Amino acid sequence: MRQIDPQAEIVQLQEFGAEFEGLCGAVGSLTLAPGTDARQQLTSKILATNKLGRRTPAAAVPATGRAR
Repeated sequence: MRQIDPQAEIVQLQEFGAEFEGLCGAVGSLTLAPGTDARQQLTSKILATNKLGRRTPAAAVPATGRAR
């Protein structure tokens, strides 16, 4: 079984939390009005969210290699 460094996990989770808050703020500050291309404005935010989701903390990945 692989050893987990709790302090490193805490730091990584704090970084994820800060990035997630930033993404929430960025999406919340978008001004979507009739006639604007919402998809164009949201695409970069969706891609950033997907990228953040793929950076799963090591503690969340069991020996099978799949996230819990």
